[in-house]
Amino acid sequence: MAPLLDELECGWLDGACATCAEGLLRYITFSRALEPAAVCLAIIADENCSAHHIVVKLLNQGMAWYGDANGVSSESELLRYWRDEEHLVAPFLTPHDEALLEAMGMRSGPRTSTQLAQLLFDHFGPFTPTWLDE
Repeated sequence: MAPLLDELECGWLDGACATCAEGLLRYITFSRALEPAAVCLAIIADENCSAHHIVVKLLNQGMAWYGDANGVSSESELLRYWRDEEHLVAPFLTPHDEALLEAMGMRSGPRTSTQLAQLLFDHFGPFTPTWLDE
C-alpha cells in the first residue's frame, strides 16, 4: 500500500479517506459476498462540519458495520473514536453525498481506489462476511 500513499502524498486518515473508502467499497462489491444494497459509503460529520471522514457501511445479519483504514467498527465504536480521539463535537453518520464531498474538496482517486481494491483482493482473496465476526 505504501506506493499508493506515496502517490497520494497523504495518508488514508488524513486526506485520502475518500479513496480508501471507495477502494474498500470496490473490493467488497467485487467479492460478491454481500448483496450490493448492503454496501455503501457514509460520511462522518459533526455539529461543526458536514463531512470529516468517509467510511464504508456494511449491513450483515441485521448489524451495521463501518470500515476504514482503522479497521471495522460498530456505529457506537466508530462514533466514540471520532469523539474521543479526533475530538469531534457530537459526531454522527450521514448518507454519502457526492455533491457535498466535491464542494468540500474530498475527492476519490478512481485509479488509486481501483488499485487498492485489486491489492486487497490479491493479498486477502475475496472479502467474506465472517471477518466481521472476528
